[in-house]
Amino acid sequence: MCSRVVFMHEGRIHEIGPPEDVFSRPRTAELQTFLGMTGQP
Repeated sequence: MCSRVVFMHEGRIHEIGPPEDVFSRPRTAELQTFLGMTGQP
């Protein structure tokens, strides 16, 4: 597994960090939508 992941949307970096942080606590609406987490805090 990698030590960092980058989430890009429309050519811009939206989030970067350890996979467990990025995927368990997405900070942007775009990543939440991508992960199917819409409507969650």
